[in-house]
Amino acid sequence: TMMEVDEVSEVVDVTVELVDDKGVTRKMDGKLRIILTDSTSFEMYNYTRVVKAKDFDHTVSEGDVYYWYEAAVPFNKIKHSNDRWKSPKAGTEREMIATAWFETSEASPQTVKGNPQDKHHYKKTQIPPGLLKRNRVPEVVLEEPTYAITGEPTIFNASKSTDDMGIELLSFDWAFPDGSLLNTTEPFTEFIFREPGRYTVTVTATDLDGADDKATIIFEVLWAIDMTVDEWGEEDLPGEHEDDLYVLLTMVNNAPHMVDLSFFNPRLSSGEEFWDYNTTDGPIPDGLEVGETLTLKIYFDEPPEGFVPFDLHVGNDREVSLPKQKK
Repeated sequence: TMMEVDEVSEVVDVTVELVDDKGVTRKMDGKLRIILTDSTSFEMYNYTRVVKAKDFDHTVSEGDVYYWYEAAVPFNKIKHSNDRWKSPKAGTEREMIATAWFETSEASPQTVKGNPQDKHHYKKTQIPPGLLKRNRVPEVVLEEPTYAITGEPTIFNASKSTDDMGIELLSFDWAFPDGSLLNTTEPFTEFIFREPGRYTVTVTATDLDGADDKATIIFEVLWAIDMTVDEWGEEDLPGEHEDDLYVLLTMVNNAPHMVDLSFFNPRLSSGEEFWDYNTTDGPIPDGLEVGETLTLKIYFDEPPEGFVPFDLHVGNDREVSLPKQKK
């Protein structure tokens, strides 16, 4: 079996010689089956044709006659290969394999080498560009995060993206709000936000042929614990805290797990001055459960003269603005 590709005429020529046990070429009636496969074992062509002995070509050299049959298979009868990229298997990239069987009803078919199950009669050649699979642009899908809170990794998932060669062959370029860029071969990554707000994240998926698609999401990042000062001022209720400065603080856990409150150390600020708290009107728990809300009245001893608070500081880097003072 021999195979040649004529890209100008868009024809694959498969030539078959029938050789007897004495090494002499023969011509005979029969059926010729030709199968073309690519290096991924995808079947591009499979057809059986009836061949007559008179259809064989021949040539004469030094008194010997050589017979062969040439089958022309047009491109438009061949399926496009699944192969379109450099295969990691050396020597198999973009290969087309022609396998031929010849069945005859003549009295002595055993004189022809091979049989319908004999796969030794094959030939390999490079697949012409006209028969390679046409590339499709990937489609990238970026899901909104299940949750996005400060101080913890926010997961970004593009695993529902698609490509005709498989998502595992895509590369992903991520662009984050702080200007940082990240390239991954996996369809997901993570990022930690330090401040709440409305953010944008973009991912671009690129295939092996350089075709790409882009997706952008806009989403809200929340504090792990949301804090709001409901009111503040001087305590006017009689008792041990009468005339002390107080802040009424409400905290809500937005995280999908319990949040530790060991960081809780409220202080009032006035410019560069700080005033530590004294006590609260109830116990401070070790943490807040998922979705739990806690409201505390925080007491401060009478601050120095001229101390006008602007913010409540909780922990090392959390500031909560004070609303207009209660009259």
